[in-house]
Amino acid sequence: PAEFKKRRGYDLLPYLPILAGIKMADASTRARVLSDYRLTISDLIAAKHYAELKKLAHENRIASYSEAAGPNYSQADMLKTSSRVDYAMAEFWMPCTHRASMSSRFLLRNAANANHIYGKRMTMCEAFTSLGPEWQQSPFTMKPVADQAFCDGCNRMCIHNFSQSPSLTAKPGYVYVAGTHYDPGITWWDETPAFNLYLARCSSMLQAGMFHADALVYRGSNIGHGEQRKMLVPTLGHGYDHDNCNSEVLLTRTSVHDGRIVLADGMRYHVLILPNAHPMPPADLAKIAALVKAGATIVGPPPAAMQGMPVHAGEEAQFKTLVARLWGGLNGRNHTEKHLGAGRVFWGKTARAVLLAQGDPPDFAVRGLSPDGTIEWIHRTCGSSDIYFVASRWAHRENVVCTFRQSGRQPELWNPVTGAIRSATAFTQANGCTSIPLQFGPCGSVLVVFHKKIGTDVSGTTQSNYAAATPLLRLTGPWSVHFDPTWGGPASVVFSQLIDWTHSHNAGIKYYSGTAVYQKTFDLPKLPPVGSHVLLDLGGVDDVATVRLNGKDLGVVWTRPAEVDITHAVKARHNTLEIRVVNLWPNRLIGDASLPRGRRFTRTNIHKFTPASPLLPSGLLGPVRVLIEHEP
Repeated sequence: PAEFKKRRGYDLLPYLPILAGIKMADASTRARVLSDYRLTISDLIAAKHYAELKKLAHENRIASYSEAAGPNYSQADMLKTSSRVDYAMAEFWMPCTHRASMSSRFLLRNAANANHIYGKRMTMCEAFTSLGPEWQQSPFTMKPVADQAFCDGCNRMCIHNFSQSPSLTAKPGYVYVAGTHYDPGITWWDETPAFNLYLARCSSMLQAGMFHADALVYRGSNIGHGEQRKMLVPTLGHGYDHDNCNSEVLLTRTSVHDGRIVLADGMRYHVLILPNAHPMPPADLAKIAALVKAGATIVGPPPAAMQGMPVHAGEEAQFKTLVARLWGGLNGRNHTEKHLGAGRVFWGKTARAVLLAQGDPPDFAVRGLSPDGTIEWIHRTCGSSDIYFVASRWAHRENVVCTFRQSGRQPELWNPVTGAIRSATAFTQANGCTSIPLQFGPCGSVLVVFHKKIGTDVSGTTQSNYAAATPLLRLTGPWSVHFDPTWGGPASVVFSQLIDWTHSHNAGIKYYSGTAVYQKTFDLPKLPPVGSHVLLDLGGVDDVATVRLNGKDLGVVWTRPAEVDITHAVKARHNTLEIRVVNLWPNRLIGDASLPRGRRFTRTNIHKFTPASPLLPSGLLGPVRVLIEHEP
């Protein structure tokens, strides 16, 4: 009660029966007392738990990390609680029966949003959590999940999990049941640096500068689950991003500069969106009136009522007077706009219509997308540079045209898988926007960077930003393949043609898990043209491959299409090719399930798989081809 009176300005004791559900006083009073009570609980969670833990951490010269934005409670303002720790974390999950829907897996937007509006650069996530799949994930299946998290606002990964197995030799080892296993016990541990480098490149770029959004959405006390996953704001529609704003940030961190709502750390928004039929505290309404007077654009209806009990004589009358000043003369139908001070108030128009009318087209748009395709994006500004991360979320190719609200700067395409950076050669500029034809492989992604100045009338010089590839040679005939007998495979075998290991009649191959080395020699039918690029296309691979040609390590192939540049390693004749292919653990675990314990190859505390469990496709499936790239 003392904290309540201190924070709300009146005594709770006379109203305690309301908390027990007793219908004393009128409905309006009951609603206001309950609102004040919930707000006090929310304030105390932020102040007496998260802020107190941060204080204790600092007294001991350490930083505080916490998933202060939930997702497993709803009694507080998740934005405020996140601001009370040094590093507000969140989480996202791999697909699993425990978390079947996207909305139940991606739970990080609140934390990212809080970090944006409270001036924190880092949003670290408990990443790739799962419950059910065991050693069934590869870098390629993890990539679209990571990409979605990046687009939701994550920019640093804390992978869940690395189990410290008590045995250094037992494989796959003794592990914690939950999480995607990411430790030396997995088959592809030696190949993880390639995936780690992808995560690092994306994280580094998405930590640069600050998040860009067009709209700030007012959420008042914001008590509840909030926006756990990035969602479409109906009044904005596609192509405009947003942040949510609680009362604290509105009151203490917002101002207006050049008609934009700005935060103390530099975040800028074109409009402030108000919710429908939502009560509002008097202080919030007064601050909104001050923002409008200073030049802000407000979109939304008047508040449904004053939130909380009045604590000063005439407070409710003052609230109504201020509502009338802001929305007087508007009805949300045929009278939808008014100028007030240096700003404007809209009621009955969408935020999208307001933005378009003032010359702000969508920040991002895409056309040519397949009916079932999904392209996600996020935008950051860093000094004079603008960075867009764009990702396709499904396992098919996409050829699209993406339009960015940028002009007068050369678009660059940064490949986060390879690290290659090149200027786009195909693009057009019109109406303050740049349109770029982009190609995405299965679950592909790209960073589009605008930095170098060019004229606003400059266009690209080609029709495509991608080289066309034509086949030069298909590698047919026998392959020498070497398995590790430690895991039940033959030391050496010849495949007359490439096959899925699970189709083999040899049980040591059918149930094999681990690394197999494919070897072959080949000659080129002709030398590629000078200056052209030569690619090796592995075709189907389950699941990860490492390519060596003529003794040169050409790196790990883990994305799709499974291609690697062999330009500087290939020669006309006597090429020696080695492809190390790694599959996943389930096949060996399934094979072991039908063996006596003493004859099993694997040792673990997880016993999910049975002899009836389906085997996973494995090996180099091909066709393996040499391709010549022709510049557009």
